[in-house]
Amino acid sequence: MKYTSTRGGVSDVEFPRVAFSGYAPDGGMYVPQNIPLIDRPTLLSWSKLSYARLTARILSLFVNDEIKPYLDELCEKAFKNFASAPNTIPIKKIDAIYVAELFHGPTLAFKDIGLNILSMIMDLLIKLNPDKNKKINVLVETSGDTGPAAVSAVMHNSERI
Repeated sequence: MKYTSTRGGVSDVEFPRVAFSGYAPDGGMYVPQNIPLIDRPTLLSWSKLSYARLTARILSLFVNDEIKPYLDELCEKAFKNFASAPNTIPIKKIDAIYVAELFHGPTLAFKDIGLNILSMIMDLLIKLNPDKNKKINVLVETSGDTGPAAVSAVMHNSERI
């Protein structure tokens, strides 16, 4: 899967670069260059999966081949510390509407969902890197719940993050 910037200044970017970049060099956000189509039988088969397995199947459409064999394990690990585990995102019916509860992660922020997966993918990419001395620093500045969610997400990763 290749990614492009929303501002059009960068294209054909591989997933590992996107995972470590944040914004594109032109200030845009990275988006997939094409969106995969998922047929009805596949969607129906996915409806029976756990949240972690479903996440792995969806992510497999957007990551590089190097990461795909590890996705099931990464996704299971990413959500195991949610208070609602194994039901990562409980759905509650209130009258005629359904509400997704996105606050069951370790910091009670909806950002726990994406940041836990991202930190594990980053950790895996570092472990797969042939340069065993390579490390990354995560710098977070926030006045809200992003900082605690980001710190919590990387807290139990390898010493290289």
